[in-house]
Amino acid sequence: MQGKTLPAVIAVMLLVAILLAASNPKPENHLSAIHARLGEKDVVTNVINRGLLALEQPEYHSLVLFSFTKWHERLTSVGVLGYVWVDVSAFK
Repeated sequence: MQGKTLPAVIAVMLLVAILLAASNPKPENHLSAIHARLGEKDVVTNVINRGLLALEQPEYHSLVLFSFTKWHERLTSVGVLGYVWVDVSAFK
């Protein structure tokens, strides 16, 4: 029984890695999530931040299993399994 455990664990890990890689959010997903979160702020802040983002978009970094964006050297979003978490504090 113990000899079958290692191949099963490796197979599950491989399937999880494939799932993570296939569902890694693209740059467009990060940008739309950032815009959606900024839209939750007050109107003036929203307009200013969207203008700044139009001038300089966040840098997208993909590490295959997950991705993230940075704007002015600050982490702005992290994406995994098709979902993007946004930290709006970077846009103050």
